[in-house]
Amino acid sequence: GIGTTFSLTSKPRADVTFALTFDDSSEVALTGAASVIITPAAWTPSHTVGFSFAPLTDSNYLDGTQTVTASYAVTSADPVYDTWVIPSESFTVDDSDVPSITVSVANITSVTEGGSDETFTITIGPHCDDDVVIDVYKADDEAHNRFVFTSATSLTFTAPFSPGDQLTFSVNAVDDVIDQEQDPVNLNITIV
Repeated sequence: GIGTTFSLTSKPRADVTFALTFDDSSEVALTGAASVIITPAAWTPSHTVGFSFAPLTDSNYLDGTQTVTASYAVTSADPVYDTWVIPSESFTVDDSDVPSITVSVANITSVTEGGSDETFTITIGPHCDDDVVIDVYKADDEAHNRFVFTSATSLTFTAPFSPGDQLTFSVNAVDDVIDQEQDPVNLNITIV
């Protein structure tokens, strides 16, 4: 976690309350009290009070590095400290999520000319605010002209989506009535 502490250079004549707020509570949260007090009875030159806070747990949300500002407020019946201004602080929260997709072709061992459609799925990782378009195409169209897509070759994960959402692509092979050996097909997948 992260923390910050305060102390008073002179004994206050009344309680001094420190409060902390963040401009983006979706990135960081307090792990302790939102306000702390130094009382006249508890004051010593070395007495400190503080706040502790930490980035929120992994959100599975792809939003990049974010800047968060911590703002402090001081209130007291003691006019010396009631007018005390503590400058705000900014810090960054690094996103631990990375864009990812998983391609599952485990159920396709071969595609038979004139046979049933075969399918493969693409699973999305962390979500974001934007649509994610997946384009699939044959790496060498001329060499594999029997291999065809029976689904669209461009499908979209429409925001908002959840990690684990899937798109399914369907493929087949055209029966060209020519006796040929099996022909491996390489697919290219692009994320737009």
